[in-house]
Amino acid sequence: MNRLTCPKNGIKPNISYNLINDTSCFTRMIIYNIDLPYPMHKFHFMVENTKILKITNKHITVALGNTKANNAFVEYIISLENTIRNTLLKIYPNICINYTFDGKPVNTIGLSINNNTYIDLLKYLNQDDIYFNIVIELCNTMHNDTEIWFSYSLLEYKMNDLRTKYFIHDVCIEHVSKQNTPQIPPMPISAPIPPPPPLPILPLPHVVHKKQTNINIKPQQFTISQNDIANQIKKMQENKEKNKQSKYQSIQDDLEYLSIINTFDINSDIDKYHKSSFNKSYNDLITKYLLCDISHDI
Repeated sequence: MNRLTCPKNGIKPNISYNLINDTSCFTRMIIYNIDLPYPMHKFHFMVENTKILKITNKHITVALGNTKANNAFVEYIISLENTIRNTLLKIYPNICINYTFDGKPVNTIGLSINNNTYIDLLKYLNQDDIYFNIVIELCNTMHNDTEIWFSYSLLEYKMNDLRTKYFIHDVCIEHVSKQNTPQIPPMPISAPIPPPPPLPILPLPHVVHKKQTNINIKPQQFTISQNDIANQIKKMQENKEKNKQSKYQSIQDDLEYLSIINTFDINSDIDKYHKSSFNKSYNDLITKYLLCDISHDI
């Protein structure tokens, strides 16, 4: 069931309340709507076509549009505030009231807001063609022995018509959607969509093959003359002769050294040792010398 209060002309509100002493000077009064089937439920109202006039991080002032529903809301608020005043007159006979609506050509109302709402609505301040449907709550009253002040807060808001519509909570959707949401007719039943035509068969791309050129590579031919062969044999003989001479010179050096050993004193122990040690080497060198086909007088 809808928990919004829907003001109608000639209907007076019925209230219950709790008194809370916040300070020694002021008393807070919590007001409940006993006309609703919900216990201890505060007064909630939906207001159409409001425009932001002032805004801070804790407070916002909006102007009300001149509609039949808004005019009924203003009359109901005045009746509600008078009902609260009459209740307090039984306790404070000299108390007076600070009415929310003071009879100006354009009715305005101040509402308390939280910081998130301030950030979201600040960009719409003083913008043309930007209006809101809002849900407000009578939070409480503050009074002393002589005066009463009323405190209202902004609960929910919806961009009206010219921008995307949205609600923070669901409480407004049931009440507002029937009046402001256009009815979209159902889509007519149409014949089934025929299948798309077959895709055309595209010709295969023409591939151009490059002709391969036959390159005949003739192997190089080398001719060897008799003179080349004779020169190569001559070089081989010269190298062989050089190696032979080198071996001969090495053996000659060894033989000269071993000839010196033969001159050692036979009675010397050291000479005996050296001569016996080199005796085999001497014989081996003689054999190598003879094999190299070199004639020498030892």
